[in-house]
Amino acid sequence: MPELPEVETIKTALNRALIGNSIKDVKINRKKIRLPIPDDFYLLAKSQEILTVERLAKYIVISLKNGEKIVIHLGMSGKIIISNNYEAKKHDHVVFELSNGTFITYNDARRFGFVSLMKCLDLSKLGIDALSDEFNAKYLKEKIKTKNQSIKKTLLDQEVVAGLGNIYVIESLFLSKINPLKSAKDLSSKEIEFLITNIKQVLKKAIKAGGTTLKDYRKADGSLGYFQNELFIYGKEGEKCPVCETIIKRVIEGGRSTFYCTKCQK
Repeated sequence: MPELPEVETIKTALNRALIGNSIKDVKINRKKIRLPIPDDFYLLAKSQEILTVERLAKYIVISLKNGEKIVIHLGMSGKIIISNNYEAKKHDHVVFELSNGTFITYNDARRFGFVSLMKCLDLSKLGIDALSDEFNAKYLKEKIKTKNQSIKKTLLDQEVVAGLGNIYVIESLFLSKINPLKSAKDLSSKEIEFLITNIKQVLKKAIKAGGTTLKDYRKADGSLGYFQNELFIYGKEGEKCPVCETIIKRVIEGGRSTFYCTKCQK
């Protein structure tokens, strides 16, 4: 699933392609992806000037001149494709044609993502963005002080902190020398401060690398992200820890794989 760095990378590409243009036409090939596309989507989007493209957690938000906001979530396998000439592909669900002749396509084989309007969604419960200044040690300490669940599961809760996903949480916990199965409430103040620092550093490095390509993710121009080449521990069950050479362990928690070093992470 595309996480914060991948969505940020796509948002940056969309900014370059969209700003200063209007939506000439919209082709809706499937009325329901994960969520139904609003009945008035076509009328509200067509002919509208695009004002801004922003990232909200793992959502892409496109603001139009009429005040409407298009919201795109990539789900597990969603892709945004920017092209000068549209060539139809299987799983192209929504295609935007811009005033300058550019095409923006939402393609999603597994259909866990969606294209909708902000007025149809409730995103009010999202926590503070993981890259914001407000996401600091004081904030996280307050959020986790009574949580008995693991720190990894807590960080994946989008109501605690928005934008984090499995890959970057695992990498951040490894760099912070924190066992991902440790109860969140048992983290010390020093561990929390170190964890916040590492989360932000990992996310920024991943954005600079264009994200992580493991399965479906591609950047908007079709190229691959390359942060997967810099992963320390994610996906490396049975390999040696890069620090102490202990064999990396994998467990399943909440249906997701967790990778960690039993020696380095306490």
